[in-house]
Amino acid sequence: MPESEGGTPKSPDSTLARMGKDIEAAQAKLAPKASQEKDYSGIAVGYRMSAEFVAAIAVGAVLGYGIDWLVHTSPFGLVLGLGFGFAAGIVTLLRSARRWNERTAAAARADKE
Repeated sequence: MPESEGGTPKSPDSTLARMGKDIEAAQAKLAPKASQEKDYSGIAVGYRMSAEFVAAIAVGAVLGYGIDWLVHTSPFGLVLGLGFGFAAGIVTLLRSARRWNERTAAAARADKE
C-alpha cells in the first residue's frame, strides 16, 4: 500500500479520488473555451446565400428563355429575365444578410449578459 508523507499508508479510495480530481483538472485545462470553438454556421449561411443568388438568376433566365420561345422575341425575354433574376437575387441576399446580422447581434448580446 502506498505511504503518505507521514509514513502512514493511504487508502486506495483516497488515491483514486485524488487521481480523479487530477484528471478532471487536466481535462478542464485542455478543453477549448467557448470563445475558441470554431463557428462554421457563418460558412453555411454564405453557401446558402450564394446558392439562393445563383438560383434566382437561373430561374429568371429560364423564365426569360421561355417567354422568348413562346413569343419569338429572341434575346429580349432572356435579357429581361436575367435582369429580374439578378434583382431578385440581390433582394434575397439583403434579406438573408439582415436576418443573419440580427441573429448574430442577439447572440452577442446574450453572451455579454
